Amino acid sequence: MSCDPARLAAYDALKRFYRSPAPIPDITKELFADRGLSQLDISFVSHLVYGVIRHQEQLDFLIRSHTSRHELPRGNVCTILRMGAFQLLPDSKVPSHAAIDESVELTRAAVGDEVTPFVNAVLRKVAGVAGSIKEVLPTGDSMSALSVLHSQPEWLISLLLRDYGLSNTRDLLSAFEKRLRLSVRANTMRVTKDGFFRMLREEGVQFERSELIDDCYLFLDDLDARQFSPLLRGDCYVQNESSAIVVELLSPVPGLRILDLCAAPGGKTAAMALATGEPGNVTAIDVDRDRVSLLKDNLDRLGLGKVQTDVADGTVIDGDYDLVLVDAPCSGLGTLAKHPEIKYTQSLGNIKKLAELQLRLLDRASRLVKPSGALVYSVCTITARETTGVAASFLADHSNFVLEVPERFRYHRFVAHDGMLRVPPGGNNLEGMFAFRARRVSE
Repeated sequence: MSCDPARLAAYDALKRFYRSPAPIPDITKELFADRGLSQLDISFVSHLVYGVIRHQEQLDFLIRSHTSRHELPRGNVCTILRMGAFQLLPDSKVPSHAAIDESVELTRAAVGDEVTPFVNAVLRKVAGVAGSIKEVLPTGDSMSALSVLHSQPEWLISLLLRDYGLSNTRDLLSAFEKRLRLSVRANTMRVTKDGFFRMLREEGVQFERSELIDDCYLFLDDLDARQFSPLLRGDCYVQNESSAIVVELLSPVPGLRILDLCAAPGGKTAAMALATGEPGNVTAIDVDRDRVSLLKDNLDRLGLGKVQTDVADGTVIDGDYDLVLVDAPCSGLGTLAKHPEIKYTQSLGNIKKLAELQLRLLDRASRLVKPSGALVYSVCTITARETTGVAASFLADHSNFVLEVPERFRYHRFVAHDGMLRVPPGGNNLEGMFAFRARRVSE
């Protein structure tokens, strides 16, 4: 029996991730280009890699519980056991015998024959309990119990408890476990909303209209965006409804000069350009040259090539704009349901550094806004330091800016008593998002 190429690719991807944590698509993209895998294999690799990282704390608990010393094996053997244990979970939909046999063959190919008895023995023990995993997981509200129960690291549990308290932390952890569906918005410069609806039906995909955004559609099946013709043609673009709500808060209208200060990959830039119908009045910058190249490619595909794009540092640029969007780099914890790897790519120290950068970007943005103009600050995270902490610091140091919500804004349900926008993660397919809008008044 030979080693399955898809499982070997997933193993190599996880090895790379554990060696140097990074966004999963960045790791798998390189592997897929090298391996010549079929589309079916690519989907299975993604399923394995995301599944292992999403469930890692639970998988480690199961593995530790079934080793003689109740310790987690080190290195590559641990990676193989995590893969095998994940395939034994009911949600993986892999037969138990296949999960064990294929893990043994992977061990033989990647590590050596001498370890195969150990891997076989541990996974057979895990198989005995994996089908009813909820019955063997720890209970209670201790840090370690919450970590295993919701498959999140203890540093994150500690942060949430500090910022939100126990009850809200439980809600957030449950929200992170939900699987978000892919959502796209129609490119209304190329196709009408009704025309796009008909286009989706002709594509034969299962979808539903968004209850929040009238040109947004949510897919009910596992759609591979890389193979979706309307997306490749530029008839639509990927955007979660939470991001669409942020653009609504900015309230772009024709005749205004607009700056997207941290624009790549360009979803919000596209939404602003389409809302105004005047792409030439929108400027989109990013500090990273490769990301700007991606931004430009995305805009060109949508027919929005008149948007002015540039490589620039948002903390030092000059200009004069009616509206400025500061969609700042952040920890991204509001998107954990979609990007489970963030729990290993972020840290408390990095969150502190991000908040400092966010304030520098906001300070520069405040100098770019015309009198009576406005800025919007948004982050797809939920940490107090990056949300209300940044807002309080900015407003304390910039008395010439006052919070406001536009009259035409349709999503007041997400605006709290302090005038700031909070979209909670999980509900109605939403990513966690924080934003505020501030208008420049007299000096």
